[in-house]
Amino acid sequence: MKNKTYFLRSIILRGLLVVTMLAVGHTVSRAQDTFSIDFNANIGILANNGSANSMMNAGWNTQFSLLMDFNSVALRVHNDETSTENITEFALTIGDDRFNFANFTQNSELLLGADVVMSSAAAATANPHIMDMSGISSSVTTILSQSVAAGADNADRLVVNFGSGGIAPGYSALFEVRFEYDDSIPLADRPTYEPLLGISNSPIVPMFPSFQRILFDTDGASPSFYSDPVDLVDLSDNAAATVTYSSGVVSAPEFLPDTVGLATTGIVDPRHPSPEFITPSITGQAIPDPTTTALVLIGCLGIVTRRYR
Repeated sequence: MKNKTYFLRSIILRGLLVVTMLAVGHTVSRAQDTFSIDFNANIGILANNGSANSMMNAGWNTQFSLLMDFNSVALRVHNDETSTENITEFALTIGDDRFNFANFTQNSELLLGADVVMSSAAAATANPHIMDMSGISSSVTTILSQSVAAGADNADRLVVNFGSGGIAPGYSALFEVRFEYDDSIPLADRPTYEPLLGISNSPIVPMFPSFQRILFDTDGASPSFYSDPVDLVDLSDNAAATVTYSSGVVSAPEFLPDTVGLATTGIVDPRHPSPEFITPSITGQAIPDPTTTALVLIGCLGIVTRRYR
């Protein structure tokens, strides 16, 4: 009888030990799943890795072209080489809910791929580590994940799905998204100038809000529409990004930072304001909760050991 009891205890202890080691190993492996997301007004800068030519071409532009550039944002979602899984989904909240995610006029789609933009097409096509847009789909939802149409006042969350297995470790997806004012914001209440781009008193400014204001809380005393000192110390209303890995694990929300003066203006020619195209970025990792599981199992192991002493 004593031998049988000892045998059963040995089996239980070994089983718990194996499960504990697997859980701990799973946690260590998951900790390697990391990513980075770069943002820029000009997709050509991201496609060309910030080369001097891409920066010069982006800055030397008309006021209307600048407004169009900053009305959308290019994103490079990169799955780090050390990751053990593919990224299958990316989500981004709007931050400032006076705005929404909207379709591009060029293609009536939510996303504009690097392959169809002149400044980035050649570089994106030549780079085998940039995912092809044919495998990417997108949609918008409310903050509570209810499906809505792009351009609706409550289209406050963008969801991008990466088909063909997702973004493999060491690879990136590169695309642009665009913004609009909510229809509930009267045209008369919208700013008619944008000091971050050196543009003042223009009738087209109210039609093209800048991504800096929307995603990064780039606030200041002027225009007063954006002035909100509380925002500069509070991330609760900032845009937040998450990624989902092929196992279904979702990263913790990464809030975009408050930023003052994300783009400053240097005038080369009065007709060609040349803002600094700075590339803000965020990083994150996906670590699920097997740590807790491991601790619980270790505790159970201790209880069983004590019980049979």
